[in-house]
Amino acid sequence: MLKRKQESLEQKSQLLRTPLQDQQGYLANLMNGYSKLLIDDPVRPFREENLEEIANNVDYGILAALEGTWVSYNANYNKNITRPSLGSGIHTTIMPSPGTNPGTIPGKFSFDTEEYIEKLTFEIVPGGVRNRGGASELFCGAVKYDQTIKSVNKVEGKSELQYAGIHEENGMYLWLSDVYNYAATKETIERDRGIHAFSEEDYKNYGYKGEYRNEPLVEVRDENGNSSYILLSQLKEGQEYFEIIPAQEIKPLDGIT
Repeated sequence: MLKRKQESLEQKSQLLRTPLQDQQGYLANLMNGYSKLLIDDPVRPFREENLEEIANNVDYGILAALEGTWVSYNANYNKNITRPSLGSGIHTTIMPSPGTNPGTIPGKFSFDTEEYIEKLTFEIVPGGVRNRGGASELFCGAVKYDQTIKSVNKVEGKSELQYAGIHEENGMYLWLSDVYNYAATKETIERDRGIHAFSEEDYKNYGYKGEYRNEPLVEVRDENGNSSYILLSQLKEGQEYFEIIPAQEIKPLDGIT
């Protein structure tokens, strides 16, 4: 996971507008605005009212440099080769020979070799992707890609090239940066979990009569050994306790640490 330096935002924007031939160490300059996110690094608090601003300022890191369409190129630099390549590379596949299976003649394979051309298209997803849940909010810069690979062959007696699809793939890259802390609030608790006003089980088992138990109960005993249960926050300094009953609900500010 990476974090971005706040001062790098404008620098990165300017860098992406600079012609490649004028840049020294293009990727190195892009990565200069980032550092590894450590467990004790400061994390910004997340607020719902800032959601639009955060989403509009999502980061794409070095993935932003991929935007556009990229095609393979065959320069045929070696002029000593009598048969120049038709494609931009050689694709090889080793496959079991037709008719073979583990129960007949194992170890027989065919070796298929084809020249190929390739096209890759990268498209930035506006607004990023919000990865939510628990105490951490992560806003990812998403870049979609489409890849097409075709073989290139000449058919004997025909001058035109023949193209056949070898591989089609699409997917998405995510740039993981900018983590926000989303601590529980009264509003999120009510919206996500609901509030249980009274627990019959708590009263029956532990004698707890309060509403909405969002912290543990602990067993305490008096000087005669009689047992009772109180909230963890009601323990006096140095008071001994014997059993802990975990809370069933979260409370405001849970998850902030």
